[in-house]
Amino acid sequence: MKNFKVNHIGYVVENLAESANVFIKSFQYELINPEVIDELQDVTLQFLLHKTLPTIELIMPNSEKSPSYNSLKKGGGINHIGYDVENIYEGIKYFEMNKFKLIKKPLPGAAHDNKLVCFLYNPKIGLIELVEEE
Repeated sequence: MKNFKVNHIGYVVENLAESANVFIKSFQYELINPEVIDELQDVTLQFLLHKTLPTIELIMPNSEKSPSYNSLKKGGGINHIGYDVENIYEGIKYFEMNKFKLIKKPLPGAAHDNKLVCFLYNPKIGLIELVEEE
């Protein structure tokens, strides 16, 4: 599979506004959307854009039931790298052949215009997210 590229870097944070402010003041990022509530993941999300650096996705768990809550309890920070893929099912097959385990089956991503997203895990490098691009 050759056609994939970095979409974003996801950070788990306790407070969206405070974390966004750090990226804005320290790295000159800009907010690119209002907060988005993803009920399937039980999180609130915020994206930041930079002219030359990767897009940042801030992930704030909304409750202890959120899949991201354990990461926050451990201090938060970088959680995953999101990759654009042309076909999410081909992407899953490719990464599974490369020792990744599907953690979350493809579902519409509230923060990605309801494009299909899924999460895979490899114990040697951690969590990745695939975002299907049309």
